[in-house]
Amino acid sequence: MATAIGGTGNARTVTIKHQANITGVANVTITISDGTNTSTYPFRVTVVPTPKYYWGILAGSPAGTAGSTNATGTAASFNAPVGLVRDSQGNLFVSDNANHVIRKVTPQGVVTTFAGTQGAAGFADGTGTAAKFNAPLGMAIDASDNIYVADQSNHRIRKITSAGVVTTVAGSGTAGSANGAAASATFNLPTGIAINSAGDIFVGDRSNYTIRKISGGQVTTLAGLAATAGFVDGIGSAARFNAPGAINLTPAGMLLVRDINNSGAIRQVDPATGAVTTLYTANANMWADGGVDDNGLIYAPLSANTISLISS
Repeated sequence: MATAIGGTGNARTVTIKHQANITGVANVTITISDGTNTSTYPFRVTVVPTPKYYWGILAGSPAGTAGSTNATGTAASFNAPVGLVRDSQGNLFVSDNANHVIRKVTPQGVVTTFAGTQGAAGFADGTGTAAKFNAPLGMAIDASDNIYVADQSNHRIRKITSAGVVTTVAGSGTAGSANGAAASATFNLPTGIAINSAGDIFVGDRSNYTIRKISGGQVTTLAGLAATAGFVDGIGSAARFNAPGAINLTPAGMLLVRDINNSGAIRQVDPATGAVTTLYTANANMWADGGVDDNGLIYAPLSANTISLISS
């Protein structure tokens, strides 16, 4: 309840205070009356939490020195870490691209090699360090803590269980753009990856300039035209990309694609129709990934050395 009283021509300010740590939307009505004449003004108030950002090194060399050391915090080292996912226990998993492995970082900053053979590019399914990757990039994680990896230079999509068992989901290992059964389909430097609650996997197939879909053991092209680069919004094969990279899934189920060679544009793809629209164009070609929070807010590098918050 707020009351403001004053004579004609005297401005008054009504301040509405809410309980600390409360967020949401409320309907508010202000009534102004002089005892005879009454005016009512309804409006809506949205209260959102104030973002708090913290900068610090959880793991890795403070000097930015490349390496492959498993250790705790700043005693550990990486070599071109790219993809990042978090499991239900709060552990982070990192695609350590130039080390050809997937690293695990606990909430306490303890770094270990989760899957892959340190420093040895190759292809092998297996458990833990018996498996091999070749320049892994984007990653996604499902509700059961299975991790999906865009194994870039193997032209394959790999799966890692919570126990570290690595298998191949799709891709024959030969660069190409063939759709069909997952094992015989081909990719060309797959870079970004996302998975929805139905288990459908979406891939930014960078050198094919397309967005691919893996569902029910079949690979299809959702948007873009193989071997045809461009910058065109449209539906399905009428759309054009130029090196699509990282993919994020919004709370509404839309795909956000980082279109690297189109000035790092953020493109939205409807997974149901393949309709592509451009949401934002950055200032330069940007490889860097971004993210989407539970409220649909987009966090993305739009220029060098900054992270920008873009509305939903």
